[in-house]
Amino acid sequence: MVTHNGLMRVFWPSDAPRDSAPGVLVGFRNSKSDVFVVGVLQDVELRQVENALLVGTLLRHSPHDIQELLQRCGHSSVRALGSVNPKTPADQSGADLLTVHTDPSLRFPRLHHPDDALITMQVIVYDRPHPTRMQYLSLKPITLALGDKTKVAEWDVAFEELERAEERERKRKAHLVEKLKLHRVIAHPRTQKELALPMIIEQVNCSYELNALLQKNIGMIGRRMKRALSVSERVVESANDLWDYIWLVLHYAFRVWIWPIAAQLFIFGLITHRIMGEAVLQVLHWRPGSSDSPALKDISATAQQIDIRLQQSCYWPIQYLTLRRRKINWESITNSHPEYIRFYNSLWLVANDVIMGIAVGTFIIENASFVAAQVDTIFSTWSVDGLRRMISWLMGWPGGLKLNTELAAFLGDLFLWVIDYWAGCISLLRPNLPALVQIIGFSAFAGATMPISIFSDLVSLLTLHIYSFYVASARIFHWQLTIIISLFHLFRGKKRNILRNRIDSCDYDLDQLLLGTILFTLQFFLLPTVFVFYLTFASARIAVIGLKAALEMGLACLNHFPLFAVMLRLKDPGRLPGGIYFELQNTTDASSNTAGSVNSPPTAYVLLKSIPLSLRAMFQPYFDLGDRIRKHYFSPSVLLCLVSGQFVPPIHRRNLYSLQYSMLPAKRASIGELWRKLTERSGRTSSHELNGFDPSSFLLVRVGCDSSQQEFLLHEGILCARSEFFRRALNGNWIEKKERLVKLPEDDPQTFAFYVSFIYTNVIFDATALQTMTPDEFQAHILAVVKLYVLAEKLQDRQAKNEALRTVLSDTAERSFADSLPNAEIVQFMYNNTLQGSLGRRLMVDLWNDVHATSIIEQREGICKEFFVDLAHALLGERPSRKRNGALSYGAKEYCEEL
Repeated sequence: MVTHNGLMRVFWPSDAPRDSAPGVLVGFRNSKSDVFVVGVLQDVELRQVENALLVGTLLRHSPHDIQELLQRCGHSSVRALGSVNPKTPADQSGADLLTVHTDPSLRFPRLHHPDDALITMQVIVYDRPHPTRMQYLSLKPITLALGDKTKVAEWDVAFEELERAEERERKRKAHLVEKLKLHRVIAHPRTQKELALPMIIEQVNCSYELNALLQKNIGMIGRRMKRALSVSERVVESANDLWDYIWLVLHYAFRVWIWPIAAQLFIFGLITHRIMGEAVLQVLHWRPGSSDSPALKDISATAQQIDIRLQQSCYWPIQYLTLRRRKINWESITNSHPEYIRFYNSLWLVANDVIMGIAVGTFIIENASFVAAQVDTIFSTWSVDGLRRMISWLMGWPGGLKLNTELAAFLGDLFLWVIDYWAGCISLLRPNLPALVQIIGFSAFAGATMPISIFSDLVSLLTLHIYSFYVASARIFHWQLTIIISLFHLFRGKKRNILRNRIDSCDYDLDQLLLGTILFTLQFFLLPTVFVFYLTFASARIAVIGLKAALEMGLACLNHFPLFAVMLRLKDPGRLPGGIYFELQNTTDASSNTAGSVNSPPTAYVLLKSIPLSLRAMFQPYFDLGDRIRKHYFSPSVLLCLVSGQFVPPIHRRNLYSLQYSMLPAKRASIGELWRKLTERSGRTSSHELNGFDPSSFLLVRVGCDSSQQEFLLHEGILCARSEFFRRALNGNWIEKKERLVKLPEDDPQTFAFYVSFIYTNVIFDATALQTMTPDEFQAHILAVVKLYVLAEKLQDRQAKNEALRTVLSDTAERSFADSLPNAEIVQFMYNNTLQGSLGRRLMVDLWNDVHATSIIEQREGICKEFFVDLAHALLGERPSRKRNGALSYGAKEYCEEL
């Protein structure tokens, strides 16, 4: 099987049964030394499972296309891998099959290799992720932010130097990594087992639904049906059927009359909202002048908040449609899981924002006068009166520091005059302040972020004089400092060469040196006075920036905080994968049990576990933003600007608060794209459609071959609503879908015409004509119905199969038992065209079960051997003797499949 002394990996599900019941391993064989177990089918034989997998019995009745799930696993089908707790040693030579023994007292299974006892076994036990709960494994951490954002704009001077420094650091690290690669002694290429790990992770993610499908269909291998319903149970069932019928009528009325109108009205309202929102977004994004000029949303916090909410409302329909499409596919496909988290995280944040906003807005509206008085007092005390007192204090000798009285008086009077003028302007707005506070309160009903944004803009407007004082004092201080430095170069006989950006030697005359000395002395002694004023206004400016930063941080938390992700991390960490790890188990007890077993190779047991996404990774955008702010405002260049009086460039709002846009696409969907997506979905859910197919479109079905060939022009929707065969043939890129033609060359046109008549009329045969039939005509009638059953089984139409078996049973009950028994031709046809465990076969056996043994022997000619084997099991008491399989006593319900 494998080379001697090799390693064989077996991936084993942790929820596999540990009892001693026999069974069969089913899964994937990725290579000769790599086996993935999907599930254990108990109480079945290996040969039966292999045959069932060969004909596809175990993969039938899947809710979606099974090949899509298998393709993600890297295989075209599952296969039998070996036996579990076999009763007798099976001949597995050359079959690459495993033998596994389980024991309730042991945690792990014991594996036996039939061919090679020198290999080492590695059993990797994995926990199945539950796809309904959106659990899955991933080699890489889940990404909560959309990765379609561009880099920081090049025109943002605040980040130019920072971006260059980060780029240099990245290149330096990459260069070091390349050097380390040159110092490795041996570079081992990745093995096939390592390369297969991504595919194995997909197999782990798909194992839950695959195992559920296999366990669901295990009853089709030698299935035994349940007992017949009692009279009381039939009464209850009839009542349930009546309620189901009433529910279907109501559901049909809703789908046909109410839902289409409501859907169209909703789409119309959504498109209208989208058009109005697009108009507002165009205003917020409009850049007057050049493309480098800031837009309104880059200046105002309120405009930015409106922009965020409008972009979210534009993106929500796209997200919803994406998540709706997930429901029509396998839940193991995890492509939309990050989108699900982003969608509900934004909805939850908006809901919390509105709830808190209602509380804040109610308080502000009810206490508008009090809030207005407090705001007026705070701004007047700190930004006007407090600043006026500070300037008056600086005009004297502040803290014992002797300043230039004349210059201090001049600067102080200038700033005081501006403050008085600003206070007069503010006093004009004071009577309207309560109304403004009420407007802020009403805006809070759109969310707590709106009053915070408006308050942030008010802080910027009401402290505009502080910003002006800072710019003016910084410019004066910088000019004065530059003059002093230039005069200092003059004393040294130097001057600055602007063309070459260097300091050159220069000869100065005596009068130049004398004038320079006088000017240097004046500037040097006036510098402390200017510096004190500059320091005061710079400190005030920093305080305003700190207040606005706190408000903006609150906005960032309300708009972007990963609340839903944190809740999932605490509630169900399996929904936020951050990688995987392997944990070696202490298997001393298992080794002691397997030491004395025959053909038990050395076995290591490893647990495959998921690493939940760390809280650090969830809040990484906040750390990145804080790191960028730290590098900008606390960098040596910024400190030098503060000391030298140069203007400190603020971080642009578009880049500083790009965190809030990380869960939104870089380019929003257009109105036309949204309309197409909504109408496509509306078209699929129209009342005139069945299961996604248009019934107004026709399909040509060509049955038979050569001279007996017939063509049927049928409604595609009706066929696909009944038949899984037609649904799959016309769902995808198959040639039948393109040519609108399905060929059935091996089928009988007369039987297919019988099937077409049934699906359009829902009637197989008029029972009133039974009594006038001769025995030969009756047998021909039963044979036609049996052929219909066989065709319905091929087309996977369970409703037609059930109705065919009901017809056989009811028509048999209407006539005398002597001539109603299915003859040898009917039994032979049923057995030749159905699989073992078929309900049609069981009906044949049950109808013959009450026949005397002598009559059975007399009619044995022409009947297949398999039928006699099944009949012998029934007659010899495989079932309780007092509850023999009388088909007429059981009723048709016993032979019907669930729809």
